[in-house]
Amino acid sequence: MNSLIQLFVDNLLPILIVAGIGFSLQRIIKIDPRPISQIIFNAFTPSLIFTLLVNTDIQAVNMVRMVLLSILTTCAVGLLAWLISRGLRLPGNTASALILTVIGMNAGNFGLSLNYFAFGDEALAWASIFFVTILS
Repeated sequence: MNSLIQLFVDNLLPILIVAGIGFSLQRIIKIDPRPISQIIFNAFTPSLIFTLLVNTDIQAVNMVRMVLLSILTTCAVGLLAWLISRGLRLPGNTASALILTVIGMNAGNFGLSLNYFAFGDEALAWASIFFVTILS
């Protein structure tokens, strides 16, 4: 049980603290989140990904493997969502929403941070390759 608590404290708690601070600031100061998210999405995230990819020791052949795995994973999950939507006989708009929600994984905001806290710098580089691929 102690190891589970330690995992939570080391990996998830920092993310939840940052999210909680952001939520509290929004409640108190009424900050408009759009400009902040645009700066993060258009400037900080590409800078982080570029820096990670330039400074990584991952070989090009392994990067290609990760890209292919990312594409395969996205297609497999999308196919599964499509099959589920067919099985549930969802209307077209609802089926489209389900498929888009499933293939549009949150590998960036939450995933990159979690990978970094859980596994370190090398895992962050691998996760960034995955993130760039599914974002494209």
